Amino acid sequence: MQSSKGSVSRSNRLLGLGPSLTAEEIAKAVAPDLVLLRKEPKLATVLLSRLAKSRLPDVAATVLSLMRDGRVETNVYHCSAAISACEKASRWQLALGLLRQMPDLQITPNEISFGAAIAACSKGGQWQVALGLLSKMFDDKVLPNTICYSSAISACERGGQWQLALYLLKEKMTRRRVVPNDISFNAAISGCSSGGKWQLALDLLETMPKRKLTLTDISFNAAISACGKGSQWQVAVGLLGHMISLTVRPDKISYSSAITACEKCCEWQVSMFLLGQMLEIAILPDQICFSAAISACEKGGQWQRALRLLSEMPQAGVLPSEISCSAAISACEKVGNWQLALVLLYQMPLLRVIPDEVSYNAAISACEKGGEWTQALSLLRQMCSEMLKPDVVSYNAAMLACSKVSRWRLALGLFGEITRFEINPDEISYTAAVMACETGGQGLFDLPCTIEVSALSVLWAELAAEHLGENCFFCCCCCCCCCCCCFCCCCCC
Repeated sequence: MQSSKGSVSRSNRLLGLGPSLTAEEIAKAVAPDLVLLRKEPKLATVLLSRLAKSRLPDVAATVLSLMRDGRVETNVYHCSAAISACEKASRWQLALGLLRQMPDLQITPNEISFGAAIAACSKGGQWQVALGLLSKMFDDKVLPNTICYSSAISACERGGQWQLALYLLKEKMTRRRVVPNDISFNAAISGCSSGGKWQLALDLLETMPKRKLTLTDISFNAAISACGKGSQWQVAVGLLGHMISLTVRPDKISYSSAITACEKCCEWQVSMFLLGQMLEIAILPDQICFSAAISACEKGGQWQRALRLLSEMPQAGVLPSEISCSAAISACEKVGNWQLALVLLYQMPLLRVIPDEVSYNAAISACEKGGEWTQALSLLRQMCSEMLKPDVVSYNAAMLACSKVSRWRLALGLFGEITRFEINPDEISYTAAVMACETGGQGLFDLPCTIEVSALSVLWAELAAEHLGENCFFCCCCCCCCCCCCFCCCCCC
């Protein structure tokens, strides 16, 4: 009994020293107890297991080395506990190192040792290494158990190898007569979700009860996500209802996956319903839920609802993200409301959200649809000053804005920038360039020569000549300040 208490005090002493211990500090802490550990090696297993639970792999590996140097009997359980510490901390390289050291210590790795190492590789995104370890088990005549296979399936799922995940589950485990558990199936369903194979995900979900395996929220969430990626919003919502009928409580992931499925299919009404249902059953929506619902409203042309949801996020204790703000800006862009789009763009820093390329692209497109070519060009310039890289979407919107108001030189100058910055032009780019040629009376044969003109020199020279230049950006900021009340009014509509 005393020795057990001593083991607890030793582990507490090591845990209290923290994870950033030097080898000397660990040796000093363990040295007084090496004699006792020689007499009772089981206490070392307890110590290493506690270090594993506390995710202290470096400390565990050092203790294992000190035990060996201190002539403490080191067995497979000690090594497995140290490898488990690496697995819990996602230190797959260290786990492999410990596993490879075992034969040198005349210790044969067992299924627990291999299972912990495979799990470490899974968490580290090393699916090839995980499968290599699974293969080595057969070479070493160690039979993989359910945990080994489940970890290997998870590794394949994380690596986007859904075919291999299914092969391990349906072929390898069946052939080796290893019974899958819920973790095996859940990992395979998640693999199907990553691959967009919603039918296969549903087949696996239906198989679980037949195998007397309990369906959990993890099982349903993976299947709902798979249906969402396959644009099967009805099935996704149906699975959500099936969860409730089986008394499996949905969580944020369940609802966010279902709302995202509806968003992909422009089902804004269902998205709004699910968001409201979350509040009814005391599940607080997160950024993903709100962003997906806002995006659904944007795709459905419901810009007022999109803005209202954005305004409700802080009230719900959820900070808006780049995705939610960009979706709201896109909602304004769809209806050509460039003023509100700019208000949202310039309010993002006040919400501690930094606008990204998607945010600016939506705002530039809004200005293009509203005929505000000067604002579009100012935003394009501002992107560069904010160290953001305009893409083909940015340039296309700015080119169209200029082409529509007969600013053909500016449009062609922008087309020149696309080619100079090695951005691949698309069909819209060429359409805008042709439109510019038509409005400027230029023939198509003149296009290759015209696009050599540098957009920046032509662009800002023409703006300065018309007394716009820098004033354009500052006028826009003033406009946005005046329009803040407009944004609030729209949210209340």
